[in-house]
Amino acid sequence: MANQPPLTYFTKAHIEEASNALQNLGKTERKFTLKDDLGNAIQGQVSICESERDRPTLCYHSYQTRQLIACCVLSRGDAEHHTGHTCPVWIGNQPIWDRCKHTSSTDEQWALWKKEWEKSPMCRNIKDLANGKVKIPNVTKIICFGLGCPDLDDSGLRYGGSHQQHLAACTLRDVLSEILGADIKIYAQDPNYCAAGKQMLMNKFGITIVDDPAGWLLLDAETLVMTVCPSVCVRQIACDILKDSGGPAGLFGFKIVGDGVFPPQKTLKLAWTGPQRSKAFVKWGTSENWREKMGGP
Repeated sequence: MANQPPLTYFTKAHIEEASNALQNLGKTERKFTLKDDLGNAIQGQVSICESERDRPTLCYHSYQTRQLIACCVLSRGDAEHHTGHTCPVWIGNQPIWDRCKHTSSTDEQWALWKKEWEKSPMCRNIKDLANGKVKIPNVTKIICFGLGCPDLDDSGLRYGGSHQQHLAACTLRDVLSEILGADIKIYAQDPNYCAAGKQMLMNKFGITIVDDPAGWLLLDAETLVMTVCPSVCVRQIACDILKDSGGPAGLFGFKIVGDGVFPPQKTLKLAWTGPQRSKAFVKWGTSENWREKMGGP
């Protein structure tokens, strides 16, 4: 069908095009043009704000969001209010909520975090990978998306502190490096990292910070993707980008429900995508499967 979106909804080309358009926005120029999932040129514009919190940024529309908005446009005829909904990646004024303390962690605080993490069941489960019989595919890097800033006052959050999530990535790195005999690096991408949080992650955790969209562009078939409670469709983007490679090496996070944004589960899981599982993983994780569930536009 002429109006049927492609089976691979997100591509690196979409992300690179939107990133270039964002970089080309001037201090006063607010208009840009991006291609939608059918290759049509769509014009948009953003507000140029002095505040760093409201600066223009990349916005990722899941396939589910595209379908839901398409239904609204068809039923209400208000397409002008949903410009760009058919573009997998768009540019918009998306607020960055600053709830950081903007303070550097002390050695005592770091030691306490590590002690709490090492006593947790999740830490023990990750370390048990070294004693398991599951064949682990080759992993050369771990890329974390949306784990939150470790400088955030998040002691009461439902999914555990951001520092615990980053420590989980570090434990995965250490265990997999031992199993595979490789030097595995960790990259992390989150627009909510503050300067103090970035320094903390680099100096204490040994994590390399990358800005959006560099994390997506670093993805390859030897990447372990980690995300806990993202505000963007991390699994969908990662699996679409790497569909031809059989998906990423693995995924650490909650079971995929819908577009995977703010998942309701309480138990984190680690899934590998070795030769025996890659096909099923990709079918579940990419836009092709969601089209089967929701129907095309």
